[in-house]
Amino acid sequence: MFTNYTVKMSTNAYERRMHALLHYWNEGVQSVPELARITKLPVSTVQYNVEKLKKTGTLKHRGGNGRPKKVKANIAKSIGQSVRHYTSISLRSLANKLNRDGIDVSYRTIGRHLETLGYKSLDQ
Repeated sequence: MFTNYTVKMSTNAYERRMHALLHYWNEGVQSVPELARITKLPVSTVQYNVEKLKKTGTLKHRGGNGRPKKVKANIAKSIGQSVRHYTSISLRSLANKLNRDGIDVSYRTIGRHLETLGYKSLDQ
């Protein structure tokens, strides 16, 4: 009985192989099996990326994936102004103030946003 194991390639090794794929493509090697052999990438991966090269001319990730951010620019501006004006306001009080101003955002979301900006809790 044989078991198939897959080994996850490190991001750097994968990026190097994708860079090599792009290099050989630009050098004129446009055969999928040949590119797969040279780069040691799976044929299906090479096929997908060759189609992407033909359509877009690049191997860049198309982006736009994932859940949209709750804190958009206008909400971030309101949070920033409130934090600068009320320097010792709690997250819950800030959320209540923003909710009264018509901005629907939770205290946890505000906390995550402030954490990404480098703010730290006074408790820590």
